[in-house]
Amino acid sequence: MINLELSILRLSGLILSFICFVFIFFKLRKPGNHPKNILALNIFTVTLLIVSLFPSVVNLPADLFNLVKYPNGRLITLLIISTLLIWPLFLIERSKSITWATKVENIVRTVALQNYFVQKYSNLIDKEIIILIPAMNEGENISYVLQKISSEIVGKKTGVLVIDDGSTDDTKIKAEKYGAEVISHSVNLGGGAALKTGYEIAKQLNIKYIVTLDGDGQHDPQDIEKLVSSLINNKADLVIGSRKLGSSDNYSFTRSTGLSIFNFLIQVLIGIKITDCASGYRAFSTNLLYQIRLNQRQYHTAEMIIEATKQKLKIVEEPIHISKRLSGTSKKGKNLTYAFSFLSAVIKTWLRS
Repeated sequence: MINLELSILRLSGLILSFICFVFIFFKLRKPGNHPKNILALNIFTVTLLIVSLFPSVVNLPADLFNLVKYPNGRLITLLIISTLLIWPLFLIERSKSITWATKVENIVRTVALQNYFVQKYSNLIDKEIIILIPAMNEGENISYVLQKISSEIVGKKTGVLVIDDGSTDDTKIKAEKYGAEVISHSVNLGGGAALKTGYEIAKQLNIKYIVTLDGDGQHDPQDIEKLVSSLINNKADLVIGSRKLGSSDNYSFTRSTGLSIFNFLIQVLIGIKITDCASGYRAFSTNLLYQIRLNQRQYHTAEMIIEATKQKLKIVEEPIHISKRLSGTSKKGKNLTYAFSFLSAVIKTWLRS
Protein backbone atom coordinates (compact mmCIF):
# COMPACT_ATOMS: atom_id res chain seq x y z
CA MET A 1 0.00 0.00 0.00
CA ILE A 2 2.85 2.37 0.90
CA ASN A 3 4.67 1.61 -2.34
CA LEU A 4 1.51 2.34 -4.31
CA GLU A 5 1.17 5.71 -2.57
CA LEU A 6 4.81 6.51 -3.28
CA SER A 7 4.43 5.51 -6.92
CA ILE A 8 1.44 7.78 -7.30
CA LEU A 9 3.38 10.58 -5.65
CA ARG A 10 6.39 10.00 -7.88
CA LEU A 11 4.22 9.93 -11.00
CA SER A 12 2.49 13.12 -9.90
CA GLY A 13 5.89 14.70 -9.31
CA LEU A 14 7.13 13.73 -12.77
CA ILE A 15 4.00 15.09 -14.43
CA LEU A 16 4.26 18.37 -12.48
CA SER A 17 7.97 18.63 -13.34
CA PHE A 18 7.17 18.21 -17.04
CA ILE A 19 4.48 20.91 -16.87
CA CYS A 20 6.91 23.26 -15.13
CA PHE A 21 9.64 22.61 -17.71
CA VAL A 22 7.20 23.36 -20.55
CA PHE A 23 6.15 26.57 -18.80
CA ILE A 24 9.80 27.60 -18.28
CA PHE A 25 10.63 26.82 -21.91
CA PHE A 26 7.88 29.05 -23.29
CA LYS A 27 8.66 31.71 -20.71
CA LEU A 28 12.30 31.83 -21.83
CA ARG A 29 11.27 32.11 -25.48
CA LYS A 30 9.84 35.55 -24.78
CA PRO A 31 12.25 38.46 -25.40
CA GLY A 32 13.81 39.96 -22.31
CA ASN A 33 13.35 36.93 -20.08
CA HIS A 34 16.33 35.36 -18.36
CA PRO A 35 16.69 32.21 -16.21
CA LYS A 36 17.29 34.33 -13.09
CA ASN A 37 13.88 35.94 -13.56
CA ILE A 38 12.27 32.59 -12.80
CA LEU A 39 14.94 31.30 -10.44
CA ALA A 40 12.50 30.03 -7.83
CA LEU A 41 10.56 28.00 -10.38
CA ASN A 42 13.78 26.55 -11.82
CA ILE A 43 14.94 25.40 -8.40
CA PHE A 44 11.54 23.91 -7.60
CA THR A 45 11.31 22.05 -10.92
CA VAL A 46 14.80 20.53 -10.81
CA THR A 47 14.40 19.49 -7.16
CA LEU A 48 11.01 17.95 -7.84
CA LEU A 49 12.36 16.01 -10.82
CA ILE A 50 15.35 14.62 -8.89
CA VAL A 51 13.19 13.54 -5.94
CA SER A 52 10.61 11.95 -8.26
CA LEU A 53 13.26 9.94 -10.16
CA PHE A 54 15.46 9.12 -7.17
CA PRO A 55 13.37 9.20 -3.99
CA SER A 56 16.22 7.63 -2.03
CA VAL A 57 18.02 11.02 -2.03
CA VAL A 58 15.60 11.98 0.72
CA ASN A 59 16.96 9.24 3.01
CA LEU A 60 19.93 11.29 4.22
CA PRO A 61 17.93 14.34 5.36
CA ALA A 62 15.28 11.96 6.73
CA ASP A 63 18.02 10.36 8.84
CA LEU A 64 19.15 13.78 10.02
CA PHE A 65 15.62 14.58 11.13
CA ASN A 66 15.28 11.04 12.55
CA LEU A 67 12.13 10.46 10.51
CA VAL A 68 13.10 7.31 8.59
CA LYS A 69 11.48 5.01 11.15
CA TYR A 70 8.13 6.80 10.90
CA PRO A 71 5.45 6.00 8.29
CA ASN A 72 5.78 8.38 5.33
CA GLY A 73 8.93 9.77 6.96
CA ARG A 74 10.41 10.75 3.60
CA LEU A 75 7.27 12.64 2.67
CA ILE A 76 7.38 14.52 5.97
CA THR A 77 11.08 15.28 5.33
CA LEU A 78 10.21 16.72 1.92
CA LEU A 79 7.59 18.96 3.48
CA ILE A 80 10.14 20.24 6.04
CA ILE A 81 12.78 20.89 3.35
CA SER A 82 10.21 22.59 1.13
CA THR A 83 9.19 24.88 3.98
CA LEU A 84 12.84 25.77 4.67
CA LEU A 85 13.41 26.54 0.98
CA ILE A 86 10.26 28.60 0.57
CA TRP A 87 11.38 31.34 2.96
CA PRO A 88 14.56 32.46 1.13
CA LEU A 89 12.68 32.29 -2.17
CA PHE A 90 9.86 34.30 -0.65
CA LEU A 91 12.34 36.91 0.57
CA ILE A 92 13.90 37.14 -2.90
CA GLU A 93 10.51 37.74 -4.51
CA ARG A 94 9.55 40.12 -1.72
CA SER A 95 12.69 42.14 -2.40
CA LYS A 96 11.74 42.37 -6.08
CA SER A 97 8.22 43.56 -5.25
CA ILE A 98 9.60 46.24 -2.89
CA THR A 99 11.96 47.43 -5.63
CA TRP A 100 9.10 47.75 -8.10
CA ALA A 101 6.85 49.42 -5.52
CA THR A 102 9.58 52.00 -4.86
CA LYS A 103 9.88 52.70 -8.59
CA VAL A 104 6.12 53.17 -8.88
CA GLU A 105 6.13 55.48 -5.86
CA ASN A 106 8.89 57.62 -7.34
CA ILE A 107 7.08 57.90 -10.68
CA VAL A 108 3.72 58.81 -9.09
CA ARG A 109 5.29 61.38 -6.75
CA THR A 110 7.41 62.92 -9.54
CA VAL A 111 4.40 63.32 -11.81
CA ALA A 112 2.34 64.84 -8.99
CA LEU A 113 5.08 67.35 -8.16
CA GLN A 114 5.56 68.30 -11.80
CA ASN A 115 1.83 68.87 -12.22
CA TYR A 116 1.74 70.94 -9.04
CA PHE A 117 4.54 73.31 -10.01
CA VAL A 118 3.37 73.57 -13.64
CA GLN A 119 0.18 75.15 -12.30
CA LYS A 120 2.36 77.76 -10.51
CA TYR A 121 0.62 77.72 -7.18
CA SER A 122 1.68 80.74 -5.14
CA ASN A 123 -0.56 80.78 -2.05
CA LEU A 124 2.07 79.01 0.05
CA ILE A 125 5.14 80.99 -1.00
CA ASP A 126 4.94 83.67 1.71
CA LYS A 127 3.97 81.27 4.50
CA GLU A 128 6.27 80.42 7.41
CA ILE A 129 4.27 77.39 8.57
CA ILE A 130 2.79 74.72 6.33
CA ILE A 131 0.21 72.22 7.58
CA LEU A 132 0.52 68.94 5.67
CA ILE A 133 -2.54 66.69 5.65
CA PRO A 134 -2.29 63.33 3.86
CA ALA A 135 -5.78 62.20 2.89
CA MET A 136 -7.31 59.27 1.07
CA ASN A 137 -11.09 59.28 0.70
CA GLU A 138 -11.61 61.77 3.54
CA GLY A 139 -14.22 63.85 1.71
CA GLU A 140 -16.65 63.56 4.63
CA ASN A 141 -14.07 64.70 7.19
CA ILE A 142 -11.63 67.10 5.54
CA SER A 143 -13.90 70.15 5.59
CA TYR A 144 -14.33 69.87 9.37
CA VAL A 145 -10.55 69.73 9.86
CA LEU A 146 -9.78 72.63 7.52
CA GLN A 147 -12.36 74.95 9.07
CA LYS A 148 -10.56 74.69 12.43
CA ILE A 149 -7.10 75.65 11.12
CA SER A 150 -6.19 79.31 11.56
CA SER A 151 -4.44 81.30 8.83
CA GLU A 152 -2.03 82.61 11.46
CA ILE A 153 -0.46 80.63 14.28
CA VAL A 154 1.83 82.13 16.96
CA GLY A 155 2.03 85.24 14.82
CA LYS A 156 3.21 83.42 11.70
CA LYS A 157 1.38 83.07 8.39
CA THR A 158 0.10 79.55 7.91
CA GLY A 159 -0.86 77.64 4.78
CA VAL A 160 -2.45 74.22 4.34
CA LEU A 161 -1.50 71.58 1.79
CA VAL A 162 -3.67 68.48 1.44
CA ILE A 163 -1.91 65.56 -0.24
CA ASP A 164 -4.73 63.70 -1.97
CA ASP A 165 -3.35 60.16 -1.95
CA GLY A 166 -5.31 58.44 -4.71
CA SER A 167 -8.79 59.36 -3.45
CA THR A 168 -11.83 58.20 -5.39
CA ASP A 169 -14.26 60.53 -3.61
CA ASP A 170 -14.52 64.33 -3.42
CA THR A 171 -11.58 64.86 -1.05
CA LYS A 172 -9.81 67.18 -3.52
CA ILE A 173 -12.93 69.23 -4.25
CA LYS A 174 -13.79 69.64 -0.56
CA ALA A 175 -10.21 70.56 0.38
CA GLU A 176 -9.99 73.27 -2.28
CA LYS A 177 -13.43 74.56 -1.35
CA TYR A 178 -12.25 75.20 2.21
CA GLY A 179 -9.09 77.04 1.24
CA ALA A 180 -6.39 74.35 1.14
CA GLU A 181 -4.05 73.77 -1.73
CA VAL A 182 -4.09 70.22 -3.04
CA ILE A 183 -1.56 67.98 -4.71
CA SER A 184 -2.85 64.65 -5.98
CA HIS A 185 -1.32 61.21 -6.38
CA SER A 186 -2.86 59.20 -9.21
CA VAL A 187 -2.84 56.05 -7.02
CA ASN A 188 -2.77 55.41 -3.29
CA LEU A 189 0.82 55.16 -1.99
CA GLY A 190 0.37 55.46 1.77
CA GLY A 191 0.59 58.19 4.37
CA GLY A 192 4.38 58.22 4.53
CA ALA A 193 4.73 58.57 0.77
CA ALA A 194 2.09 61.32 0.73
CA LEU A 195 3.98 63.26 3.37
CA LYS A 196 7.24 62.91 1.43
CA THR A 197 5.51 64.68 -1.45
CA GLY A 198 4.44 67.44 0.93
CA TYR A 199 7.96 67.67 2.37
CA GLU A 200 9.38 68.22 -1.11
CA ILE A 201 7.04 71.14 -1.70
CA ALA A 202 7.93 72.64 1.69
CA LYS A 203 11.63 72.43 0.81
CA GLN A 204 11.23 73.91 -2.67
CA LEU A 205 9.13 76.81 -1.34
CA ASN A 206 11.60 77.41 1.52
CA ILE A 207 8.89 77.16 4.18
CA LYS A 208 10.45 77.20 7.64
CA TYR A 209 8.15 75.03 9.77
CA ILE A 210 6.08 71.93 9.05
CA VAL A 211 3.14 70.47 10.95
CA THR A 212 1.62 67.11 9.98
CA LEU A 213 -1.81 65.93 11.04
CA ASP A 214 -4.46 63.50 9.87
CA GLY A 215 -7.46 64.38 7.75
CA ASP A 216 -9.96 62.15 9.54
CA GLY A 217 -10.78 64.56 12.37
CA GLN A 218 -8.92 62.67 15.10
CA HIS A 219 -6.33 65.43 15.56
CA ASP A 220 -7.60 68.70 17.00
CA PRO A 221 -6.13 71.64 14.99
CA GLN A 222 -6.32 73.73 18.18
CA ASP A 223 -3.27 71.77 19.41
CA ILE A 224 -1.11 73.06 16.54
CA GLU A 225 -0.15 76.19 18.47
CA LYS A 226 1.11 74.07 21.36
CA LEU A 227 3.36 71.98 19.10
CA VAL A 228 4.67 74.91 17.08
CA SER A 229 5.40 77.00 20.18
CA SER A 230 7.74 74.32 21.55
CA LEU A 231 9.47 74.19 18.19
CA ILE A 232 9.87 77.95 17.71
CA ASN A 233 11.10 78.41 21.29
CA ASN A 234 13.96 76.03 20.45
CA LYS A 235 12.88 73.44 22.97
CA ALA A 236 13.23 70.70 20.36
CA ASP A 237 14.03 69.77 16.77
CA LEU A 238 10.98 67.49 16.60
CA VAL A 239 7.79 67.94 18.61
CA ILE A 240 5.37 65.00 18.84
CA GLY A 241 1.78 65.22 19.98
CA SER A 242 1.18 62.47 22.55
CA ARG A 243 -2.20 60.99 23.41
CA LYS A 244 -0.56 59.21 26.35
CA LEU A 245 0.41 62.53 27.91
CA GLY A 246 -2.97 63.95 26.92
CA SER A 247 -6.17 61.98 26.30
CA SER A 248 -8.10 59.99 23.72
CA ASP A 249 -11.69 58.98 23.04
CA ASN A 250 -12.53 55.28 23.41
CA TYR A 251 -9.21 54.01 22.11
CA SER A 252 -9.42 50.21 21.85
CA PHE A 253 -7.66 48.14 24.49
CA THR A 254 -5.83 46.19 21.78
CA ARG A 255 -4.45 49.32 20.10
CA SER A 256 -3.59 50.93 23.43
CA THR A 257 -1.70 47.83 24.59
CA GLY A 258 0.09 47.55 21.25
CA LEU A 259 1.12 51.20 21.43
CA SER A 260 2.56 50.69 24.92
CA ILE A 261 4.55 47.69 23.72
CA PHE A 262 5.99 49.60 20.75
CA ASN A 263 6.78 52.60 22.94
CA PHE A 264 8.78 50.32 25.23
CA LEU A 265 10.51 48.63 22.28
CA ILE A 266 11.58 51.95 20.77
CA GLN A 267 12.78 53.17 24.17
CA VAL A 268 14.97 50.05 24.43
CA LEU A 269 16.31 50.52 20.89
CA ILE A 270 17.08 54.25 20.96
CA GLY A 271 17.53 54.94 24.66
CA ILE A 272 14.98 57.75 25.10
CA LYS A 273 11.45 57.61 26.43
CA ILE A 274 8.68 58.05 23.86
CA THR A 275 5.06 57.85 24.99
CA ASP A 276 3.38 57.91 21.55
CA CYS A 277 5.56 56.49 18.78
CA ALA A 278 2.55 56.13 16.44
CA SER A 279 1.48 59.75 16.52
CA GLY A 280 1.24 61.46 13.14
CA TYR A 281 0.67 64.84 14.80
CA ARG A 282 4.11 66.47 14.69
CA ALA A 283 5.92 69.77 14.21
CA PHE A 284 9.49 70.28 13.04
CA SER A 285 11.74 72.61 11.09
CA THR A 286 12.08 71.92 7.37
CA ASN A 287 15.84 71.73 8.00
CA LEU A 288 15.20 68.44 9.78
CA LEU A 289 14.37 66.82 6.43
CA TYR A 290 17.92 67.41 5.20
CA GLN A 291 19.36 65.50 8.15
CA ILE A 292 17.29 62.31 8.16
CA ARG A 293 16.32 59.61 5.68
CA LEU A 294 12.66 58.69 5.19
CA ASN A 295 11.76 55.56 3.23
CA GLN A 296 8.52 54.29 4.72
CA ARG A 297 5.43 54.57 2.53
CA GLN A 298 2.95 53.83 5.30
CA TYR A 299 4.42 53.20 8.76
CA HIS A 300 6.39 56.43 8.93
CA THR A 301 5.85 57.77 12.45
CA ALA A 302 8.42 55.62 14.24
CA GLU A 303 10.85 56.01 11.35
CA MET A 304 11.15 59.77 11.90
CA ILE A 305 11.68 59.29 15.65
CA ILE A 306 14.45 56.71 15.18
CA GLU A 307 16.13 58.71 12.41
CA ALA A 308 16.05 61.92 14.44
CA THR A 309 17.59 60.10 17.41
CA LYS A 310 20.38 58.71 15.21
CA GLN A 311 21.24 62.28 14.24
CA LYS A 312 21.25 63.33 17.91
CA LEU A 313 18.31 65.69 17.39
CA LYS A 314 16.21 66.69 20.37
CA ILE A 315 12.69 65.27 20.62
CA VAL A 316 9.97 66.47 23.00
CA GLU A 317 6.33 65.45 23.36
CA GLU A 318 3.34 67.65 24.07
CA PRO A 319 -0.05 66.43 25.33
CA ILE A 320 -2.82 66.35 22.73
CA HIS A 321 -6.32 64.96 22.50
CA ILE A 322 -7.21 62.23 20.01
CA SER A 323 -10.88 62.04 19.06
CA LYS A 324 -12.77 59.25 17.40
CA ARG A 325 -12.66 59.26 13.61
CA LEU A 326 -15.52 61.49 12.40
CA SER A 327 -16.68 59.02 9.76
CA GLY A 328 -15.41 56.28 7.48
CA THR A 329 -12.99 53.50 8.34
CA SER A 330 -9.36 53.53 9.40
CA LYS A 331 -6.71 53.05 6.69
CA LYS A 332 -4.39 51.26 9.12
CA GLY A 333 -5.80 47.80 8.51
CA LYS A 334 -6.38 44.94 10.95
CA ASN A 335 -4.69 45.09 14.34
CA LEU A 336 -2.38 42.12 13.70
CA THR A 337 -1.42 43.29 10.20
CA TYR A 338 -0.78 46.80 11.45
CA ALA A 339 1.32 45.52 14.36
CA PHE A 340 3.48 43.29 12.16
CA SER A 341 4.05 46.03 9.56
CA PHE A 342 4.80 48.62 12.24
CA LEU A 343 7.31 46.27 13.88
CA SER A 344 8.96 45.63 10.52
CA ALA A 345 9.32 49.39 9.93
CA VAL A 346 10.84 49.90 13.38
CA ILE A 347 13.41 47.11 12.98
CA LYS A 348 14.37 48.11 9.43
CA THR A 349 14.89 51.75 10.40
CA TRP A 350 16.90 50.86 13.49
CA LEU A 351 19.17 48.41 11.62
CA ARG A 352 19.98 50.54 8.61
CA SER A 353 23.16 52.59 8.68
